[in-house]
Amino acid sequence: MRAELHAAAPAAVAPGEPLRLKVRLRIDPGWHIYAAGLAVLAGIPTAIELEPNELFESDPPLYPEGEPLAGAATGEVVRVYAGDIDVALTLRRRAGAGAAASTELAVRVRCQPCDDQRCLAPRVYRLALPVALT
Repeated sequence: MRAELHAAAPAAVAPGEPLRLKVRLRIDPGWHIYAAGLAVLAGIPTAIELEPNELFESDPPLYPEGEPLAGAATGEVVRVYAGDIDVALTLRRRAGAGAAASTELAVRVRCQPCDDQRCLAPRVYRLALPVALT
């Protein structure tokens, strides 16, 4: 599995302006991860959050719904992500939050890869992106 962080325009962010990010999760064939926001008995749901940053605050991530999957052991139907998925994240630069020329934004992605037979230990990915400020 791979995780990537991409920013949409603008190239530089002024106070109060939104910055739209996209977290792309590339899940290997035959594997899945549990969808965000689920109360799953057998695994850890996907979660994406902005690392603490004095210049930016984050709206809640916009996760896809996921695909239904019946668990082999319990028969419980859960929602999972497979293949490539995108999660949208909108950040806003805080008004009056310093006069830096640039900053590094970082998000953490927590998920648990599983296949039809087993689940691996939960993974945490740290994704960082430099952002110019105006």
